[in-house]
Amino acid sequence: ELTYKQRIDRAFKNQSIAKASVANEYAIKSKWEQFKGKGQLNLLFNYRDLTISDTTLLTTPNQKNALGRLQYNLNALKGLLRSNTLYEIGSGQQQKLEFTYVEVPAGEGVYVWEDYNNDNIQTLNEFEQANFQDQANFIRLLTPSNEFERTDFIQFNQTLALNPKAIWFKSEDFKKTLSKFGTNSQFSINKKTKRAGNSPD
Repeated sequence: ELTYKQRIDRAFKNQSIAKASVANEYAIKSKWEQFKGKGQLNLLFNYRDLTISDTTLLTTPNQKNALGRLQYNLNALKGLLRSNTLYEIGSGQQQKLEFTYVEVPAGEGVYVWEDYNNDNIQTLNEFEQANFQDQANFIRLLTPSNEFERTDFIQFNQTLALNPKAIWFKSEDFKKTLSKFGTNSQFSINKKTKRAGNSPD
C-alpha cells in the first residue's frame, strides 16, 4: 500500500488568511502472512516533510521526519512456540524537560545544595544526592517546557513464549508433567538521542 497526504495550515495575517505551513507525507505499508496464519510480517515506512511558508506565523523550523517499523509475529507448533519481534527506528521531536529543585523540610528530600563557588546562588550543577538523610532538604521536579528538541530513536522488543500444554495436554507420564510448565521471556532495547539539524540521517 502506497499513500500520500498533504496538509496545509493557514492562519490570520493582516486581516486575511495566509498559508502558514505545508506538510507532505509519504508512506509504504506491506503485510505478508505465512500459510495457515503461523507467521505474519508487517513493514511500514513513513516520511514527513514540513515546510514553513510564513515564518511570521510559525517560528518552528522546517522539519523532516522518518519512521521505519518491522514487526514479525510467529505462532508455531500448534501454539507451543509464540514469538513477537518489533524493530523500529525514527526521528522526531520531544518536549524539553527542565529540572527545578524545591526545598523541603530536612530529612524529607533526596538532594542537598552545595554552594561550590560561594556566590549564594543556586545553580543546577550544585545539587547532589545527600550522603545522610538528615541533610536531604531538596527534591527535584521535572517541568515540561514550551520548547521541543529533535531526537532520533531506536526500539527493539523481542518476546518468546513456550507453552508445552498446547501439544501435551492429553499426554501421560513425563510429558503431562512438563505440560504444566511454561516460559515467557522478554527483551527490550530503547535508545533516544538528541539530534542536531532537521534532516533525518
